[in-house]
Amino acid sequence: MCKRYRGTTLVELIAIFSIIAILITTAVPAFTQFLLRHKAGSMSQKIFSRLTMARGIAINRRQWVTVCGSRGDGSCTGQTMKFLIVFEDKNQNHQLDLDETMHQRIELGTEPRQLSLKAGFGKSHIEIDSHGRARQAGSFYYCPKNNDSRFAQRITINMAGRTYIAMDGDGDGIVEKSDGSPITC
Repeated sequence: MCKRYRGTTLVELIAIFSIIAILITTAVPAFTQFLLRHKAGSMSQKIFSRLTMARGIAINRRQWVTVCGSRGDGSCTGQTMKFLIVFEDKNQNHQLDLDETMHQRIELGTEPRQLSLKAGFGKSHIEIDSHGRARQAGSFYYCPKNNDSRFAQRITINMAGRTYIAMDGDGDGIVEKSDGSPITC
């Protein structure tokens, strides 16, 4: 009696590898987009929660509180932010001094020009008074590393001290600036 060995033929192997290749080519871009959306959403939530926290501290402690980006030296910058800092700014000089309380300092994990702050009157910080109002309105803009504007975010605080994360208003897949034009990275 002759034993028959059953193996995989070359045609079957080619078919299997073709199916795997098709699955990979469709899954990788979708996964990359998922990661970009997640990173943008995470960054938006970090900034939103810090602005909201700063407002609460300002009201509860009846103190001026400043929120800004920093390179790590305690001074505020609107560009090239490594950290986001929230501190009581007793003398309102927009810089963390030795006698002032740092409430939070978080590392952003961004590269230069990925996160910027555009505040009213050309300021590089947001000041919140003891009533919870912002002295100047402003928006933090986040752009992903690949500069794809579809994954850009805008987090805004208005003069009343209310913070919100902007949404795509015209349905083109890109969040708009406060003037209605799309964010460009």
